[in-house]
Amino acid sequence: MPARLNISFRLPKSGCPLKQSVPFQHLRRLATRFLPIASSQSGVVTGLPKRPDTCKAWRRQVNPMTGNTSDTLPRTRRAPKGEKRREELLDAALQLFSLEGYTGASIARIADIVGISVAGVLHHFPNKVALLMGVLARRDEVNHKVISSLHSEPTLQGFVSGLRQINRSNATAPGVIRAFSMLNAESLVDSHPGWQWFQSRYVTIHGRMRARLDHLVVTGEVRGDVDLDAIVHQILAMMDGLQLQWLRFPETVDLVQRFDSYMAQVERDIRA
Repeated sequence: MPARLNISFRLPKSGCPLKQSVPFQHLRRLATRFLPIASSQSGVVTGLPKRPDTCKAWRRQVNPMTGNTSDTLPRTRRAPKGEKRREELLDAALQLFSLEGYTGASIARIADIVGISVAGVLHHFPNKVALLMGVLARRDEVNHKVISSLHSEPTLQGFVSGLRQINRSNATAPGVIRAFSMLNAESLVDSHPGWQWFQSRYVTIHGRMRARLDHLVVTGEVRGDVDLDAIVHQILAMMDGLQLQWLRFPETVDLVQRFDSYMAQVERDIRA
């Protein structure tokens, strides 16, 4: 008796002819998946597979070397699950950046926080630079919403109120502000991977604030002799500086009250 049995069949829908050479010891396992039609003395059995409807599907299901089969095709990872894992990794990276900065953080520590292997992290982000850029890209989305809010009311009061709203939002997220303050300081070296992001961020914000103030000069709400670039620089410096003081002395520095008072002074000084 031959050591292997050659099995031939046609798939029911496509009519695709297939052949498999299967060891006899696996014949009983395969027999449960066939509807035998005829057999011959030469050891060739003709039958129809119960489940597969395409040649490609059946070839993926049957291993000709072992006769092993599977009831279902391999499943692909669902996008929502992958996106959830990415968000978890970005949250962990942000948490670690807020404690150790970009330089001190490691992929291994981020993996520990999320509870997966380093290989699991690298599946989503190939290196630490990619993680950093993912964190910054997510911050870009927040910045876009913040900048858009400055255009909600084209008046001086609306301009001031928008900046106050941004500052109040920052006051609710000390961990995020700490992380970005540390990354901002680290990125002062132009070899840092976040250097260009922070450069572009300041240029963009400065340009949008200056455009708003230019419009307010045209509408007559802001005096024409005001150094608008200086005003923008001072506001951004106050925001960044107050945040550092607040992070270092949270018990004594009221971030919201200090900035609200400063913006009230700016409004008085530049109003026409």
